[in-house]
Amino acid sequence: LEEQLAESARKTREVVEEHEKYVREAEEAHRLLTTHQAEELERRGDHLAALEGELSAVRRAMSRQAFTEAEKVRSELAEQVKFIMRLIPESKLTEWQRRNHLASQGERGDAEVTKELGPRTHTLLPLVQSHAETVETPRQR
Repeated sequence: LEEQLAESARKTREVVEEHEKYVREAEEAHRLLTTHQAEELERRGDHLAALEGELSAVRRAMSRQAFTEAEKVRSELAEQVKFIMRLIPESKLTEWQRRNHLASQGERGDAEVTKELGPRTHTLLPLVQSHAETVETPRQR
């Protein structure tokens, strides 16, 4: 009977030791999994930060490019207006300025100006007026 008791105690110790071994392995696996998840999360965070930095740089570059292109278009438009101003006879320019001034004062509506000067002409009037003083007319040359 003592042998059976000793054998039973030995088997119990082996089972307890094996159980403790499995518990340690499970804890180690859980720790490794947690570490791996934390590293993956950190790696994704770093990648996201890098992408956000790149996006910011691209936005700045595109904004600068858009501003540069807009300035170029404005400059080209100003040159075209100057060219048109050189071609327009001074008498016609003076008449356009007078009509635009009257329209801007509310004495004549845009519809009347458009009717007299043509459908697209009145959209150029503010440009013509703003550049009229800065451009040489044919008689001033």
